[in-house]
Amino acid sequence: MGIPVEQNEKVYWEDLNFEIHIVGELDGEILDAFRELINSWYILGVHSTFGGPIHSKSDIWYEDSIVGFSIDMGSAEKEAVEILLCAVEGFAEFHNIIIDKVVLGRGM
Repeated sequence: MGIPVEQNEKVYWEDLNFEIHIVGELDGEILDAFRELINSWYILGVHSTFGGPIHSKSDIWYEDSIVGFSIDMGSAEKEAVEILLCAVEGFAEFHNIIIDKVVLGRGM
């Protein structure tokens, strides 16, 4: 996987924080499509696609070139995160977006 992933000290499966750091700004249309991608992954998770159901997700926010959200991963398997990261990487390549890094967990 080509996107660098960092984990903060506080990573909780039941309240997993994602921050996707973008180089540059996203226009509204691309941001809407990005939100749709994340929401589609979430819906798959709710229906136990990843070995068990994902429970809940916060609203997706965008500020200072960071797309972020928190999610209760429920009983989903770790591969669910890898699948999202692969989808984000493919989305970025398709839309010529540069992703600096993805940060998992709460601040240090």
